[in-house]
Amino acid sequence: MNIRSKAVNPTVICILLVIFAVATRVYPHPVNFTSVTAIGLFAGACISDRRFWLLPVIALLISDLIIGFYNPVV
Repeated sequence: MNIRSKAVNPTVICILLVIFAVATRVYPHPVNFTSVTAIGLFAGACISDRRFWLLPVIALLISDLIIGFYNPVV
């Protein structure tokens, strides 16, 4: 019996990580829960392609579009 491990496409992992980060910023979460930082560290450690440093930036941008950007009162 030959069991081969199937490698998961890094793009699929990145999309799932961004969706998870956006969901954890939009929904109520525990205090000091920083999933965006964890995703940035995970992507830097586990994915060898250098363009994946953009994962936390993309997650923050999408969640800020949903939540609303910072609007200072002048």
